[in-house]
Amino acid sequence: MSNSSEEKITQEERQQIFHEELQTLREQRFISKSEYTRISRLYDRYVSLRVEKEQTNLAAIEEKKLALEPLKLTQENVVSDEPKMIGEVVEETPQKPVVAHGKTKSKKTVEQIRERNISVVLITGVIFLLIGGLILATSTWGSLNAVFKVLTISLVSVFFGGMAFVASKLKIKQTAFAFLTLASLFIPISILSASYYQIFGEYLSLQEDGKGLLGLIGGALCLAIYMKIARYFQSKLFVFISFVTFSMTTYFGIAYITFSRDMMLLLMGLFNVLFLWNLDYVKKQTKLELFKLYVLQFLLFKIIAETFVTLTLFSNNSIYSFTLLIVAGSFLILVVKHQKLYAHFGFSIVFTYGYFHMIYQSFLREYAIVAIALLPLIFIALSSYLGKGNKALGTRFRITSLVVSGLVLIYLSAMSLSGNNAQIFL
Repeated sequence: MSNSSEEKITQEERQQIFHEELQTLREQRFISKSEYTRISRLYDRYVSLRVEKEQTNLAAIEEKKLALEPLKLTQENVVSDEPKMIGEVVEETPQKPVVAHGKTKSKKTVEQIRERNISVVLITGVIFLLIGGLILATSTWGSLNAVFKVLTISLVSVFFGGMAFVASKLKIKQTAFAFLTLASLFIPISILSASYYQIFGEYLSLQEDGKGLLGLIGGALCLAIYMKIARYFQSKLFVFISFVTFSMTTYFGIAYITFSRDMMLLLMGLFNVLFLWNLDYVKKQTKLELFKLYVLQFLLFKIIAETFVTLTLFSNNSIYSFTLLIVAGSFLILVVKHQKLYAHFGFSIVFTYGYFHMIYQSFLREYAIVAIALLPLIFIALSSYLGKGNKALGTRFRITSLVVSGLVLIYLSAMSLSGNNAQIFL
């Protein structure tokens, strides 16, 4: 193995060791998450600048060698003519400059070759797209059968995948990534078109009950492809696409096994709670090394978005009450286990709303005043229990309990002024 490959391996190992040690510092809480992210990005930037500098130096040395090559050829010709000039009278005649045909032609640099390859690949791709568009425009799309339509749409993905393969063989990484992105994004379109034209059967079509199962299978297939691309190119774009695909796949799977909207919201909340509780185990998986830096932010955004949808889709039943309490539980896990102290606002609001909803949708309705009066005590108990390990968290819940106590007092006062509930206080 050459020295350059050894240096490259050494640099990669050093970079991996640095990230592992930095992750250890983060997990043992020697540094905060923001410091971990900032140091990691600065180190990656340092490595990339160093590699670019080395490549620039190599290119400059190569150009310098190419520039000195014609001078070397001229000097060799002059030295070979010197013996003839000894003892002879050389007639002073103008000599033509020595030109070595076919030898002094400057070689193209690596950057020039790369630009040429990019141009060839892009021009070829554009030509094929124009030809395909011309054939499609001049043919009657409506007269084609369903199989040929789906095959035509799928061939677009195959075409871009082939162009990505050619670009990778020509060492054009960014162009290969661009073509592979287009190819991968056409995969779900192909699956959707196949379902629309009932290629997989009537049960798995968009109009039947099996569409959730098809979404689960197709989403799992796309997720595996997107995660593979993300790891190969170390692409943040495909990390984001993988997260979105993961969410859509779970939605399709839950929709397939549930029989109502309320049950779907309930299972979505349970899934988030289980995922958050086992997040540390997920982060330890070596195959998910690229994703663990962003998975908590993604889950936080996912929970907030789903909470908004849950609150929007109001329903008068006990299942909806339990859904709200489970959503509040996911915020509590974010606070206690993942140190997201600001999430206690979400827990306080959703839990209070869910608690009230449960009172009026269950047998507790008969004891509403007593049940509502217990709400501040629940927050006081939480502040006492959680404050043992985290004083800041205990203080926040103590303040929340005071606010809730004031709101409950106002609410109970309003109830006492109403005709039906005033007698309770007598």
